[in-house]
Amino acid sequence: MALARSTRVLPFLLVAASSENPGGQPDNHLTPHHVQLKADYEDGKHGPEESLPQLKGHPVQNGGVVGACSNHWRGPRACTECAAPWMRNAAKERQANYSSSWKSAIFLYPHAPKTGGSTLECATEHNPLGQQGRWVNMGHTNGQVVTNCIEACTVDEQPPKVVVMIREPYDFWASRFLFAWNCDHAKSCTQYFNIKSFIEFLRFVRRKGVHSPWQPQSLIHRNFCGQPCKHDFAFHTETMQDDWITLMDKIGEPRSLLPRLVNPSTRTKAPSEALEFTSEALDIIHEIDANMFEEWGYKKRHESFALTNLTRLSVVPSDDAD
Repeated sequence: MALARSTRVLPFLLVAASSENPGGQPDNHLTPHHVQLKADYEDGKHGPEESLPQLKGHPVQNGGVVGACSNHWRGPRACTECAAPWMRNAAKERQANYSSSWKSAIFLYPHAPKTGGSTLECATEHNPLGQQGRWVNMGHTNGQVVTNCIEACTVDEQPPKVVVMIREPYDFWASRFLFAWNCDHAKSCTQYFNIKSFIEFLRFVRRKGVHSPWQPQSLIHRNFCGQPCKHDFAFHTETMQDDWITLMDKIGEPRSLLPRLVNPSTRTKAPSEALEFTSEALDIIHEIDANMFEEWGYKKRHESFALTNLTRLSVVPSDDAD
């Protein structure tokens, strides 16, 4: 089993190894084994010496998200482009030329908040995959819309491929909190609820359950792809660049570098110099986001640690099993 490659796009320390695809399981599924992320590419799949073109993002100001490349709130109109004759004809032409469904199908991307999905949207919107009619950015959505879009984007009995993005759970909650704390573009902010610290934030989320404005990643994915999540390919925020190249190789598209960070969470304001993942904080995360560990294979941490510079986790992965 080869270790997951690192990425120059995202600055996180925890990544997980990817496995092969036994028994028809979705590609690029996480295993419980975690490795330390290094700054540069390592295993030769695409080393620093390989010159790759970098995709350019094309931000638009719609859907209430400044700097995003795609509308995050498309609602029931999340895949109307699949009805366009040119897009369906392009899919039929690919089917005639390729026997592999990976090279002919349309791809649907439902965007889970705070997983880095804006970068993936910018890599596809007004870029080759989008221009070829191969990729549909659905924005933040739900299971009924996904089901409807699978039907709408099926061409001559060839269903679309569903792509999802998941994020290391502790970093997800740090990002969730800092975005709400800064309150620059957030729909719900911590000050609305008199939340004054990270642990108060986590306690609030646990207390409110499904009524919290900040849903756990497990619930977000369950709402649009079920539990277990029905998908064809999983991106991981920690290895997004490498996952992108893996997918490009699979679908027969040229390798490229993702656009530079787009629409990042503001990190200029924070409640303290460090976010403390105390034993209580860890217990809450393990409870409210249990499925991220159970289904996706992220390893639980049991010793307290801190997010020290608010851009990366200063932790060393443990090999201890739960």
